[in-house]
Amino acid sequence: MAGLHIITLRGSVGWKARNDANDVRAIQLRLNVLMMPPRVPLVVDGRSGPKTEQMILDFQRNAMGVAQPDAKVDVGGATLRALNNTASIARWSGAANKPGATPAPGTPGAGGAPYPDGASSNEKLMLDKMRQSAASAGSPVALAVIELFVQSDNFKLIKNIMNGVGSVQWAADFGYAIKGFSAAGADAQLIFRVFKEYANSPLCDLKLLSNLLAASKGSPAFAAAVARLAKLGKILNVLGVAACAVEVMIHARNGRYGPALAEVYGTVMGMLVPWAAVIDAIQGLAFDYAPSLRADPIVINLFRYLNAVNPIGAGKNAVDSLVTIGETILISFKKGELDASKLNALVGRMRQTPLKVFVEWSDMLDAYAGEKIGDFIWENFMS
Repeated sequence: MAGLHIITLRGSVGWKARNDANDVRAIQLRLNVLMMPPRVPLVVDGRSGPKTEQMILDFQRNAMGVAQPDAKVDVGGATLRALNNTASIARWSGAANKPGATPAPGTPGAGGAPYPDGASSNEKLMLDKMRQSAASAGSPVALAVIELFVQSDNFKLIKNIMNGVGSVQWAADFGYAIKGFSAAGADAQLIFRVFKEYANSPLCDLKLLSNLLAASKGSPAFAAAVARLAKLGKILNVLGVAACAVEVMIHARNGRYGPALAEVYGTVMGMLVPWAAVIDAIQGLAFDYAPSLRADPIVINLFRYLNAVNPIGAGKNAVDSLVTIGETILISFKKGELDASKLNALVGRMRQTPLKVFVEWSDMLDAYAGEKIGDFIWENFMS
């Protein structure tokens, strides 16, 4: 290969790679040699930042034709072989879009990604804003999610969240929010799957989605919690749960506990997943985003109450209570005196379940009523 020496690497270079300084310099120099105007050469500083990673991604997509580029050069990998091949100059120069450039509607997107067939002018605008946001954030994962968005089979499903009030704002927050998710270990496939499930859900609401992406952009802890929830696979509609957590947090901070309860109830009843798991997920996300809520006794008791009335756990305790009370009545009838041992055991069991909140309320009411009634009797009769 005339004019090119063979690059060898000690470790990977690019997104979430080893990034040895000498290896990074070698890749930066090679990219500068292979690129043609209007691409702007990289500063050869041995640091793999957003511009270097973006250029690797651009090379993978346009010189190599990789559908889902990862912005990374692996030792002995296909990207390194392409960088060592002079034919890449012609292939790369054929795709002349600048990395991160925002195309005019109706033309191929940044990095050469086309618009899907049948996309409206508004949907093209949303894709443009998403690409611009992803490029500004320096997030190859966000760009990879967009590539999944524009594939024909997926686009039909994702159109629901690209139209309507709030779509411009969430598109603007998109790149930074996805960067937060990816920093927590979520890959493009996982993030896209969550979007896809949300788009098909009756809970899909552009205002909630906009709030969620803004929260994920501004709070690494919240983004990490969403990514963790998605990885667990226990909640089918992660975005719905996370968006509900944002609404609960907003209501709770403003003292609107009724609407906060209503948000949780609506989310739980709209999903075919175990009640308690959704409550725990919403509570965890709200507390991750707003740790101060952990010290709010009303919020703490709000979630305790919701767990107490969960139809699964409460149903089991109801059956236990009915059987135990019936058994106590029968035994007491046979003995001719009240046998409260089984009732006491039932109360003990309830103290070990979410229903303990009702036992505590009963204890407080009993103590309060006993004190007040005792005072009344003493003051009016005994004294």
